[in-house]
Amino acid sequence: MKHEEKIKMFKDVFAPKSGQKVLFLTDTPHDNFKDNEIWKDRRKMTQEWYTIFKTIGIKTGFSVDWVEYKATGLHNSMISPEILDLVRKSDLVIAMTEYSASSSLLPISKTQGTITRCASMPGVERRMEETAFRANYQQVKKYANTIAKMLNDAVGAEIVFSTGDKLNIDLRNRTAEADTGDCTQTGQFINFPSGEACKVP
Repeated sequence: MKHEEKIKMFKDVFAPKSGQKVLFLTDTPHDNFKDNEIWKDRRKMTQEWYTIFKTIGIKTGFSVDWVEYKATGLHNSMISPEILDLVRKSDLVIAMTEYSASSSLLPISKTQGTITRCASMPGVERRMEETAFRANYQQVKKYANTIAKMLNDAVGAEIVFSTGDKLNIDLRNRTAEADTGDCTQTGQFINFPSGEACKVP
């Protein structure tokens, strides 16, 4: 992914504005949580994204910080209160982690009166810069919203197993959610790369 393409993607998906605070989060191995090559490269990738954001920030007028914390070892284990306090004081949080921090970040972005929007990126890999990150996120948004509408029209789902057994799922009185790749507005939360819709039974 060329430098100019990354800048365009950052502006399309995150749109940091003058006066805002951007916070990059990444987790680090320790004790029994052993490092690996993909995790090492993710931290390097975070450094590269942080550097590009710093350059954009100088021109645009927003600030950028990068904080590392010890890995929780489990997806969606709560991260420390100190880190969460930094999240609450940030306008945009980009979490490029080994273990998902979504359960910690989502409530903050959805709290009334929040200033924060978040992108959770557990397991992100550099190869995605040549695939998912190159997507046209205007199109992704269009299709994800269309799928969400289809799901909202559904009253049930049926799963047929190879044994011939069937499972009927009641989808009435539920609202679908679309993950569109848009993290430009206060209170938004996305998993990134994005492009899906779901309806919880």
